[in-house]
Amino acid sequence: MKNLTLPAAVLLALAAGGAQAATGGQISFTGHVMEDTCEVSVNGGGADASINLPSISTSDFDTVGSTAGEQRFTIALNGCTVGQTYKVDFASANVNPTTGNLAFNGEAMSMSGIELQIANEELEAIDLRTNANNVSKPMDEAGPLEFAYYARYVQTSELVSPGTADTALLYSIRYD
Repeated sequence: MKNLTLPAAVLLALAAGGAQAATGGQISFTGHVMEDTCEVSVNGGGADASINLPSISTSDFDTVGSTAGEQRFTIALNGCTVGQTYKVDFASANVNPTTGNLAFNGEAMSMSGIELQIANEELEAIDLRTNANNVSKPMDEAGPLEFAYYARYVQTSELVSPGTADTALLYSIRYD
């Protein structure tokens, strides 16, 4: 009997020693404390908007790159931190990777040779792949800080055919 208890006691001691030999680890925590959120409005309404583009004729286009049907819209910021610089960034799954314009979707896909171009307040086309020609503005006073943009049809190929215009664009506000 004594011979069986001794090996069992040795095994228990080794097992307990193994549990004591385990090492600890590190737990890291990350977070972010943000400034108060700005109030955003598109064309004086809420943060979401629908922009109605004018009806135009295919004869309004005469060459690749020509534009027609310009429609102004604004994105205004209120209640943002004074002294920060703000920028509107655009993104969409509908951005044509070749032109940087918005392609039309749904029933509008029957239309060809035309895309939607977004331009800044100086009427310079914004490349939606990179947001090139999009402007930053400082918040000098309590607001509102207004960004003016233009949506317009742009001819992208020699042959233009009519159809319905339908596309969407997401935006986010970034500050430095």
